[in-house]
Amino acid sequence: MERDNFYIVLDLSTSPPENDPSKIQEAIKKKRADWSRLRNHPSKGINAQKYIGMIPEIRKVMMDPELRREEARQALDIIKSRRAKKYSGIDRHLEILMSKGFVREEEIIKLAKHHKVSSSVIRSRIQLKEREKFAEIDKQISARMGKGYITEAEIKSLAKARGLEPE
Repeated sequence: MERDNFYIVLDLSTSPPENDPSKIQEAIKKKRADWSRLRNHPSKGINAQKYIGMIPEIRKVMMDPELRREEARQALDIIKSRRAKKYSGIDRHLEILMSKGFVREEEIIKLAKHHKVSSSVIRSRIQLKEREKFAEIDKQISARMGKGYITEAEIKSLAKARGLEPE
């Protein structure tokens, strides 16, 4: 059974990773108090008791520089994986919304609420998707330019395939 990552459990910074032993000890002390308070909670009690029992292992790992470095690396991997998973859902919704060529402000707000992120995150994902789309179009245009020219019909075909208006 894989255990929880201690950087994440203790809410410690992973970028850059927290390496100050006194701050780590303080985080353990604070979390121990939180877990003690939640020990008899109907839904959070089991995890709280589990973490209280893990405090010796948490200290062992977090006080050893080599083990701590590996723990920080794993925490970054976990965070990156969670972010990719969260963004994949957002991106699937955006692909549907962007298929009509634009996304209205109300749709951005609704999508942000649905995914529990700020609307600025949705806007940045839209910009990223647009850059990716234009990069793909540039790549296809460059491939067709290998012969030295590109016909108007090819431009219209590329634009139509990407939901763009040929100019």
